[in-house]
Amino acid sequence: MQTKIKSMTRGMMANVSELSMQHATSMRLQQEIREKEATLERYCINMPPSVDVEQEFLRQIQLEERRQHDSENAKQVTRATLANIEPMRNKRKNSIRKQQK
Repeated sequence: MQTKIKSMTRGMMANVSELSMQHATSMRLQQEIREKEATLERYCINMPPSVDVEQEFLRQIQLEERRQHDSENAKQVTRATLANIEPMRNKRKNSIRKQQK
């Protein structure tokens, strides 16, 4: 009799454990469904799939704008430097010519 009770108790514990695992799986799947529904709703109103994706997209745009700005600044500095160097070259050439005469 006692062996039968222990056997049934083990069987019930196994069933409870399996049911608990299935419950956890069910909860995880329900969470995934909620997340996918939210994503679908955002798509339907022409928004990015998630806030994280939107933030990353905006960050990439800012990086690209910064690179363009830096590139333009570098070009301006180069032009200004060349503009300053040219008169100095001319002055030096004139000085050398005078010395040669």
